Amino acid sequence: MSAIVEHDIRTRSLLLSPMTVLICTVLVLPLLLLTIQTVPIGSMYWDLYIHFDAANRIFDGQVPSVDFFAPVGPYGYWLFAAAISIFPDAQPLLLVEWSLFAVSAPLKALVLYDVDKDSRPVAFGLLLPFLHFAILPFNVREYYILAGTDGFGIYNRQAAILLYILVASLVFVRSQRTLAALVASSLLALFFTKISGFAVAGLICAFAFTAGRLRLLSAAVIGVIFLAGLSAVELYGGVVSAYLGDIRSLLDFNSGSILRQLASKAVQNFKVILPIIILIALYLIFDWRQWL
Repeated sequence: MSAIVEHDIRTRSLLLSPMTVLICTVLVLPLLLLTIQTVPIGSMYWDLYIHFDAANRIFDGQVPSVDFFAPVGPYGYWLFAAAISIFPDAQPLLLVEWSLFAVSAPLKALVLYDVDKDSRPVAFGLLLPFLHFAILPFNVREYYILAGTDGFGIYNRQAAILLYILVASLVFVRSQRTLAALVASSLLALFFTKISGFAVAGLICAFAFTAGRLRLLSAAVIGVIFLAGLSAVELYGGVVSAYLGDIRSLLDFNSGSILRQLASKAVQNFKVILPIIILIALYLIFDWRQWL
């Protein structure tokens, strides 16, 4: 009798687990792609047009950065090209957004597997915001008086989702092996998605290392996996070197306006930046008092 009760508890626990919710979501999304044909159009759709242009070039045998200039990494274009070959009649904005699940869902599953062993509420707390932002293609800022889905900054949203997974891993994952695999995979995905997202991830990882969250051996393993991934992609027609060339060209082109853009973004996000500055100042003050 006790064995039957224990089996029922395990079955109920599995059915109500965050991993099950994630798997069901991934299985439902393709069905939605087959049924949803129209969505409210937002005011800025040009990033979606760039994805279509890149996909058509990829179908012609071209390689991003090698055969044509790409404003961001090739990963999103490859994912969209693969997705549109499977779902040619899908709503394009939903398709480009949800194609990232090919990499984000496995990474999130690793996070949930590790965290769920310690706390199921925490695992659900990490899963639900991820699903919200990964499924709904809406921007934080409104660019038009009427709400609608927006194709502006697709790669920025994808980089933010990958950064969310990286931060969740560094804060909540306990297994150093799992953590090393998650960080290395996230860094590779961010590098080939949006270089600015990769730069932010580098700062986050450096902070995690200095705080003792990443051990020296784990950091070394992450470095080896990351460099091996770059080398493998570079062998595919020199993609990495060509991609770095595109980044250099963008920096040269925007060199006169980078500081102005940074100042503008700082003003727009001052309500977020100010609390961060205050927290850093308080941390330094308390840390300094501890060493007195």
